[in-house]
Amino acid sequence: FFQRKKNENFSTLRLIDDCELFFLSTGPSAILSPPTNIRLNSYNMNLVLSWDPPLGGPLGLYYNAEYKSSVSTYRTGCVNISTLECDFSSENISVYGTYTSRVRAQYGVQSSAWGQSNNITLDKDTLIGPPSVSLFSNGAVLEVDIKDPVFTISNLRNVYHLATYNVSYWKQGQDTKEKMITQLHRMPLNHLNAWSQYCVQVQINTYRNLNPGKPSNITCESTTNPNEAPWLPAVLVFVAVVITSVIVAIVIYWKCKSQLTCPKNKLLEDFRDVSIS
Repeated sequence: FFQRKKNENFSTLRLIDDCELFFLSTGPSAILSPPTNIRLNSYNMNLVLSWDPPLGGPLGLYYNAEYKSSVSTYRTGCVNISTLECDFSSENISVYGTYTSRVRAQYGVQSSAWGQSNNITLDKDTLIGPPSVSLFSNGAVLEVDIKDPVFTISNLRNVYHLATYNVSYWKQGQDTKEKMITQLHRMPLNHLNAWSQYCVQVQINTYRNLNPGKPSNITCESTTNPNEAPWLPAVLVFVAVVITSVIVAIVIYWKCKSQLTCPKNKLLEDFRDVSIS
């Protein structure tokens, strides 16, 4: 009997110890792990840190994020945020600077260890977005208009003085592509077939950035008659509008002359007849 009682007491104590161990490992007093998958990225010269929550962490976490350059100490970027991203772009950063960052989780008064990010140098590592491309038809010539992507800090030409546009164009339905390199924002595509549709795609090359620029959307436009004056279509449209306006005005005038549309004329005639009689 005493041996069985002793075994029961031992089992009870062991169960209590296991429960306490479980509470210590999962409750608020457990050691809080740092965020995971920490990455520092740049797109069009911004500087953004992102991360994933700690593995097995509780709900309701807040985060603190800091950054530093290769010549400075850590500076505060975001404090007590619940999102999984901190944008340092509004801080005093340089387009030629090398940066790293860190983030830690906060749960009440408890903080995790700092989690470290990768290093990036903005002008060498930023991902350059696609340029905007517009096409204008001028007979058998297509005018290509290129606009640089908007940078968060500075602009493309100030950062990359030797940047060029890699222009690819092809006749729709054909696999063969013509390629040319230029620094011009506006350029003609000559020697095209009349009454044909051509497509254009442009990519920026900086010769210094480690990442290739994202190519633009494919833009297509049709050529017209090479012997047709470039102002002729506009004149024809204008003449058509004028003729249409004149016809509409004549129709309205004749309707107003009729008694059905303008009953005031009939009333005047009736009044005149009554006066004469």
